[in-house]
Amino acid sequence: MIRKRYALNVALMLCISSALYARSGKYAIIGKWVNEHEDSKVEFYVGADSTLHAKLIWVKNERKKEREGMVFIKGMVYDEEQNRWLTEYMYSPDHKMVAKGILWIDEDGVLNVRGKKLGISAVEKFYRIE
Repeated sequence: MIRKRYALNVALMLCISSALYARSGKYAIIGKWVNEHEDSKVEFYVGADSTLHAKLIWVKNERKKEREGMVFIKGMVYDEEQNRWLTEYMYSPDHKMVAKGILWIDEDGVLNVRGKKLGISAVEKFYRIE
């Protein structure tokens, strides 16, 4: 009985530590997020190539529903020194262009997504929902 309880406690601790590890470093961005205007939701995930990607999973605007499922960020890599993610491919369907991207999570847990093209940049904020 004591061994079973000990094994259960060890398993529980491993699960908790794994969940906490997944929310830090390279994988902290993994999950579902809603943008600051609450009109779109995105999901960040690990792709088959082991880099991180993001796809649009919901949009409020009925005229933009065809965008759901679209992968708009590809090949994100984690910069451990600066605690941010970098990508050469961030597609903006509204502007119909590809830009470079820098993403970071601030101390309040807000995900900042900055697209940069030709010296012009813009930042959009996202909030974790899962």
